[in-house]
Amino acid sequence: MQIKYPGVEADWSSTDKVIVDCIKEHLGSSKRGTKWERIGGDLSEHPTHEDENWSKDDTLEDLLISASGNTVATFTSGYGLRSESVHEYVENELDEAVFNIIIKANSHLSEDDKDILYEDDRLFEWKWEQISDILWEHKKESLGNVLKIFEGADV
Repeated sequence: MQIKYPGVEADWSSTDKVIVDCIKEHLGSSKRGTKWERIGGDLSEHPTHEDENWSKDDTLEDLLISASGNTVATFTSGYGLRSESVHEYVENELDEAVFNIIIKANSHLSEDDKDILYEDDRLFEWKWEQISDILWEHKKESLGNVLKIFEGADV
C-alpha cells in the first residue's frame, strides 16, 4: 500500500475557493482589531471594529493577521478569551480542502487502507506545508490581485 501525494495535476480549485471566499466575505466590511480588557480576574482579548473597511488594495497578509470577530478560550490561568485571527479560520478551511484532495489522490486504496491517511506523520507534515505555501505565496499581493490570480478574471 503506497500513499500518493497530490501534485500539480490534482484539482486544487477547492483551496483557491477558500481564499477567494474569505476575501469576498471581507471586502467592504469593517476591519477588525483587538483590545485587551480585564474582566473579573481574567485578561481577555476582544475583537474591535475599526473605522476603515477592507478594500482590494489591502494585502492578503493584512487580512490573514486581522481578527476574525470570534473569540476562543485560552485555557491559561489569568487569561480568559483571545481573539481568533482570520488566518486561523482560513487555515482550518484549507486543512479540510487539502485533506479532501489527498483522499481523492488515494482513491486506489481500499476503505480499510485509507485509515493510514489519518495516521501517517509524513503526510500530516506535507499537508501543513502545502497549507503554509498556499497562504503565504501571495501574502504581499493586494486582495484585488489575489482575486485575479485565483479566479482568473478581471475583478
